Amino acid sequence: MIGSAFIGAYHSRYGTASGSPGYARVPRAASPKQGQAGRLRTQACTPNHTRLGFSALMNTKLPALIAAVSVVVVLSVSTRAQQPAANRMSPNALVSDLYTQHNHKHSPFFQTRSRALLYKYFEKSLANLIWRDAITSKNEVGAIDGDPLFDAQDMEIKKFAIHSPRYEAGRALVDVTFENFGEAKTITFIIGKGTGGWRIRDIIYSQGRTLLGELKESR
Repeated sequence: MIGSAFIGAYHSRYGTASGSPGYARVPRAASPKQGQAGRLRTQACTPNHTRLGFSALMNTKLPALIAAVSVVVVLSVSTRAQQPAANRMSPNALVSDLYTQHNHKHSPFFQTRSRALLYKYFEKSLANLIWRDAITSKNEVGAIDGDPLFDAQDMEIKKFAIHSPRYEAGRALVDVTFENFGEAKTITFIIGKGTGGWRIRDIIYSQGRTLLGELKESR
């Protein structure tokens, strides 16, 4: 009786392999072929969304990841390409670019729209004085009363040349020569090298006059 009661309780709790009263069947170890078939049945019964989850995730995320990396690379290259050109210019190339912009009506002089344009060519102290003169003169004649790149108010320029720099301690000197109405002239640019590259420190005109000196006198 006790044995029958125990067996009945066991069956009631755990059941039997067939679902009918009796001892529970102990599963036999599957053979390799049966094991492979079992795995295939398990895979076949696995929902598609479970088996394809990782693949779907990669299909969704991978293009976005590639696009993000591409953007970072492009921005990095673009940032290097867009660094101020003056940072990579030699002293005479800097002077040449200044004259080019001046001749194309993009001179940093006599404008109040961008102080950064002055910083591209001049050291900060000189750039700030040029900027101040443009602001305070209010489209009238200020300390700079002519064309500072030709030291004249009227011009008929011929035989224009920018010469190779002469280097001294911490600076370079670049001579610009030309004829204005048949008169030979020489303007010398003093260019210092800082962390941002070469920048114009001062401009020397005839008779020892300098752009920096004239701007300081007007203060």
